[in-house]
Amino acid sequence: MSVWRLPENSEGKKVVVFMKLDRAGRVSDVRVEKSSGDEAFDESALRAVRTASPFPAVPEAIKHVVGDLWMVLDPTRPAEEIPKAVEPAPKRPTPRAPARPAPKNIPGQEI
Repeated sequence: MSVWRLPENSEGKKVVVFMKLDRAGRVSDVRVEKSSGDEAFDESALRAVRTASPFPAVPEAIKHVVGDLWMVLDPTRPAEEIPKAVEPAPKRPTPRAPARPAPKNIPGQEI
């Protein structure tokens, strides 16, 4: 959003942008997937994505976001409504079976 230079009369418009994202955060093949109906608005969104690239490298924990991405660019949506990136829950250690008690030496019963 910080690099997006919105054209006038952008209120209520949104565009769906397709892009490919690699692990290093570089984008390629950026294009409009669903137009807002306003060519200047759509072009400004494409320029913003290209200008913002490269994004930070994608951590291994969220590598599922690498590849083909579709992003809805809607500058009029309040920031508090925009979902934040979700970090996966930390892995829990695999539960281990409880240790068996040591066998008791009972006279007359050999183990």
